Amino acid sequence: MPKWILPSLNSKALVDCDYCDAEGAAFDKQFTLPQTGFQVCPALPFVHMQKFNWRTVMISYGRSGAAQRGFTLIELVVVIVILGILAAFAVPRFMGLETQARVSSVRALEGTLRSASAMAHGVWLASGSPANIAIDGTNIPMTNGYPTAAASQNIIDPSIVQAVTPGKFTFNNGQFRINGATAAPAQCQVVYTTAVPNRPPVITATVTNCN
Repeated sequence: MPKWILPSLNSKALVDCDYCDAEGAAFDKQFTLPQTGFQVCPALPFVHMQKFNWRTVMISYGRSGAAQRGFTLIELVVVIVILGILAAFAVPRFMGLETQARVSSVRALEGTLRSASAMAHGVWLASGSPANIAIDGTNIPMTNGYPTAAASQNIIDPSIVQAVTPGKFTFNNGQFRINGATAAPAQCQVVYTTAVPNRPPVITATVTNCN
């Protein structure tokens, strides 16, 4: 039995028609409309077109092509240029932050050593000027009322001195070099020098090159 469909929509469109056949019986089927040769359901004239329940599933060729369009070469070039500009500014900035962090760590350790040596001097005075004092159960040799350079790492938090660990310090007889400063390690460090009579120890921070 031939089927009849409503002549509507753009060619090559897919529609649903759920009402009409040659005898006017109801049916529900999807059709791909041909380019030409549309036929009208004889059971329903055009004046009753609103009784058809059809819907477009695929849009016309022109709009379909636009929806599937990819990036053009110009658009890709613009994106690559923008990413290059961001990288040119972001990478140096990131490297600068690492250097500033090392400088801050060195300055902080300098202040920590000054405070810790002053506290050790107070304990030394309160203890009657002994040759050694005990801090947190650790024996600290004293010279001229202050910890010696070799014992200076024992008056600070043990977690500060961790060889190889980035951001921490490597200790060697009063010299605290920060790990990670590979350009010139001797220019990014703190040096603790044993006190001379009637003077506190000399504690010097060097941050001329912490890259």
